Amino acid sequence: MSNKEASKTTSPIISRDAENLREKKAQLKNQIERKDSETTDKVINLVKQAKESNNQENLKTLLKEIKETANPEIYESQKNEIAELEEKLINQDASEYNKMVAESVDKKLAQKGIEIDNLEDGEEKTLLVNLKNGELNGKSKQEIKDAEKQVNNWLNTELARKKLEELMNETGKVLTSSVKYTNQAIEQLYNQLLEFSVTTDIFEQAEYQTKKPQAESLLLEMTSRLQQEQSQNTTSPESFP
Repeated sequence: MSNKEASKTTSPIISRDAENLREKKAQLKNQIERKDSETTDKVINLVKQAKESNNQENLKTLLKEIKETANPEIYESQKNEIAELEEKLINQDASEYNKMVAESVDKKLAQKGIEIDNLEDGEEKTLLVNLKNGELNGKSKQEIKDAEKQVNNWLNTELARKKLEELMNETGKVLTSSVKYTNQAIEQLYNQLLEFSVTTDIFEQAEYQTKKPQAESLLLEMTSRLQQEQSQNTTSPESFP
């Protein structure tokens, strides 16, 4: 059979899988947008509270929560208001601002399971260590804020790269392994990669674009696999390990 004939034979299946994938992406994107809207409202409320606060410790706590709650897109939409709050805390006590940044960086690393020793050596890693250890005391306000921005951009890029790389590797293993995975395990991995494909996180969006052809191919193949499993279970229920 020629390639052209093969294409004609398989195109209805591919088309159906592609349509299912588009529908799932649309549904998930709507869910993410609703969640982002709720998060934005929460951040706006936190910003309002911080503006009204005259207590340094309370201001630091609220600003820290804002930084930990807002994803990069939401942070960008509120950057002017957040910058005013940062300036307010720095003017009150630059060391307290530095301490807050250190705590936020430390928490982000812990949440993502990132070990500093495993990060690539370079200027950003040095800045990260300095921020984490609170070793930027004595620097100017702008130097502290520039260092924080540089580290956050680098760290967000690294986290996005690592996350997508792991998801794609795990998906590839599931698709090529002779081991029979449970539907639950397949769907969990599928949904994670699917969510990454429609993320509103600007760093994850950028990373996905660099791997889009490979990732979309994996998603399409996973869609087909799940559809096949669903059809088989409908006609002949089967227990999986």
